[in-house]
Amino acid sequence: MLNRLSFYSIAFFLLTGAAVHSQPAQKTFREFSIVVVNEKSQPAEGATVSMLRANSIVRTAVTNSKGIARFGNIAPGSYSFSITYIGYKPQTLDHVVFPSVVNTATITLQPAGNVLNEVSVTSRRPAIEQQHGKGC
Repeated sequence: MLNRLSFYSIAFFLLTGAAVHSQPAQKTFREFSIVVVNEKSQPAEGATVSMLRANSIVRTAVTNSKGIARFGNIAPGSYSFSITYIGYKPQTLDHVVFPSVVNTATITLQPAGNVLNEVSVTSRRPAIEQQHGKGC
C-alpha cells in the first residue's frame, strides 16, 4: 500500500511539474522604442522624446527619419515619456513599467492651434562712428 501511494505521489508531482514548465514564460524587455507620427500617420523626424522618472529627465532622444526614438538598457522602474515637436501639441505616455512585455509604442501628434509667425532681425550702424587711435 505504501509503495502504491509513493508511486502516485511521485507521478503527481512529475506531471504537475511538467505542466508548469510547459507554460512558456513571457519575454520581458529593457529596451523601448517610441514611434512618433503626425496626424496623417507620417513619421515625425526630429521630434524630441524625453524619458522621465519621478518628473526628472533620465534620457532624451530625437526621432530618426522613420519617426523612431530608441531607449536601451533601461533600469527597472516606472517611467513617463514626453514627446514634443514644433507645430504640434506635446504628448505624454505615462506609467510604462520596466522590464515590460511591450517594447514599442506609437504616438500620434495633434497639430497645435497656433501657428508660428515670421521673425525679422535687423541691425543698423550708428550715425557717428568712433574710432580709437591717436588723440583719443
